[in-house]
Amino acid sequence: MRAKASFKNVVASTILNVVTILAGLVAQAIFVSHLGVTYLGVNSLFTNLISVLGVVEVGLGSAIIFSLYKPLAERDVERIKSLMAFYKSGYRIIAFIVLVLGLIMMPFLKSIVGDASIDVSLQLIFGLFLADVIVSYLFSYKRSILIADQKQYIFSGIHVGYTILLNTLQVLILILTGNYILYLVIKVIMRFIENVAINIIIDRRYPLVVQNKVVPLEKSIKQDILRKVKGLFFHKIGAFVVNGTDNIVISVFFGIKVVGLYSNYFLIINAVNVLITQAFSAITANVGNLLVLKNEKQTFAAYKKVRFANFWLSSLVSIGVLVCLESFISLWVGSEYLLPFGVLLALVANLYLTLMRASVQSFKDAAGIFHEDRYIPIVESLVNVLASLALLHFFGLAGVFMGTICSSLVIHLFSYPHFVYMKLFGENRRSYYMEFFKHLIVVSFAGALTLGITRMFYIDNVWMRLIIDILATLIVPNTLLYVMYRRTGELKYFMKLAVKIIHKVKHRA
Repeated sequence: MRAKASFKNVVASTILNVVTILAGLVAQAIFVSHLGVTYLGVNSLFTNLISVLGVVEVGLGSAIIFSLYKPLAERDVERIKSLMAFYKSGYRIIAFIVLVLGLIMMPFLKSIVGDASIDVSLQLIFGLFLADVIVSYLFSYKRSILIADQKQYIFSGIHVGYTILLNTLQVLILILTGNYILYLVIKVIMRFIENVAINIIIDRRYPLVVQNKVVPLEKSIKQDILRKVKGLFFHKIGAFVVNGTDNIVISVFFGIKVVGLYSNYFLIINAVNVLITQAFSAITANVGNLLVLKNEKQTFAAYKKVRFANFWLSSLVSIGVLVCLESFISLWVGSEYLLPFGVLLALVANLYLTLMRASVQSFKDAAGIFHEDRYIPIVESLVNVLASLALLHFFGLAGVFMGTICSSLVIHLFSYPHFVYMKLFGENRRSYYMEFFKHLIVVSFAGALTLGITRMFYIDNVWMRLIIDILATLIVPNTLLYVMYRRTGELKYFMKLAVKIIHKVKHRA
């Protein structure tokens, strides 16, 4: 049953991500054509600022979900009611704090945004963003029981409908009125409707959630939840600083229009990142079962296979973005929205390092390694901010993302080899470094070769250019990687697995 539920969750999440990506591409193209790059920059920056306020959540949701696993398995109704009541109170407090901090932030919006030639009040725009997130905090606490009970596919199904309907309505508003405020208002209204619909379904499936006479949560359980929250707090802060400050830095140093240009790149790169990360996060539960056996050799053998798949996929995707993204953006919104190639190069390097976290992170999460490396995200954050501020003076916009690359190296070159490679697998760090730099050299060479081949001749037609870029991405890196790794046990394993799958498909047909 759990395997079936996990499969449903993965499929539903994948469908949701694909729908979100496709809807986002269409909506953003129409947004740019009707409102322009300045409004796009404001929209992206305020989304980023709202994520700043999201740090207030400090991992409460993750801690509560973890605490719900046992009472759900034991059908301990009273404990579930107590936890949900505690969660509800916690999120009401968080919503209030977010509201207060948002109101405090409003007088400083002009300084952050800079010279933005728009006709609408920045405070009104930010107020609607704030309303959207507060609606989520006030209503979304019940979703935790779906996630803990492995029924997240229910939420994913509703959210697919929400995403399609929201983007359709927003596109119609832009085409018919070109009114940015209506564009935001409909988002708040749809968010409210989505949350009400989800809550109605949860109330019917789990009537215990809406029962009265809730017994207060025991002090020991509250303390355990707060301890988990403290452990997650550093990771939450680190993730925000590394991933959530780029738009703010870009707006302050380069202007709101550059934020708009970057948002097109971010939309594509983030979509790729979400899809790949989703694929590898699905194996975390299986890794957890493997770790129970406490067999380091067996665990390390599994890790090597997963790591190899992660490398191949990350290489192919990163090279694809490097070679194809400029052609795609030219076709999607226009060549006038392109950034300098050096910026793209920095973004692709950062994407590769981010994607290569997926396999190690799955083993790290499954092993519950959170407390041991709790200070690493703080170091990563400091490196990110200081390096970005220093490098942007020498390399311009590319320097902002080079700072993020420097912070990623803290994880790849210290945290993973020390806390995972040595402590979990009992392996020598030297072999980790050799593998890391070998992979880096191979992907760099494959990327340079693919890009060089596609740029050998000039093609004026954007469609033809994109087709050639895609074909080159599929052929050149895959051929090179096969030639270099054809004798490794990992590639032989996946080749055999592919043959088995093909035989099964033929047999069923």
